[in-house]
Amino acid sequence: MIVDPNLGMGLAEFLSRQNIDVSISALGLDFGQKIGEEGDISEDRPFLQQRHYAQIGTRYTKASVIAKPCIWGSGFHRVKGHNFHIAKDLYLFHFGYFDLRRIQERFSDKDRLQQGWAKHMNKRSRTIRLVTKLPARDFGRWTRFARICQTIVRPPFAWNKPAMFELKIVVRIPERFHNII
Repeated sequence: MIVDPNLGMGLAEFLSRQNIDVSISALGLDFGQKIGEEGDISEDRPFLQQRHYAQIGTRYTKASVIAKPCIWGSGFHRVKGHNFHIAKDLYLFHFGYFDLRRIQERFSDKDRLQQGWAKHMNKRSRTIRLVTKLPARDFGRWTRFARICQTIVRPPFAWNKPAMFELKIVVRIPERFHNII
């Protein structure tokens, strides 16, 4: 989880200033590699200087901070019996599969494939395809939209879980984030 650098505070200070009833969520951003623009990830440079694009994702807008005992939903994607609140200026950066070379290495791992991971790895590589194919939108405008949309739109089977009409929105991460990770 990352606090917007424009606030000039760390996560602990940010959270201490929040009025949390049961839980708060960070807006989920799933990072991908933009093929043709971004190369293989290098461990000698800050990560966000090498990856600049993410899909706004409801899967990662989850109740990440809790203030009292609760019952988690499947995959920790919601808190049962309680609504959620997406905190302004708080982001969950997901880096599950952000590098094509690493995904290809995982696909070549026979043990992992025998355990049935091929479908999951192919699904996760979708983020790379989306980030490469879709135009990058303005971060501020579209993260504001996503917070509103995910707050209002809910799946009928889980009213306390965010949704976005299946929209696929890719944003370019602003430079102010580049030296954080």
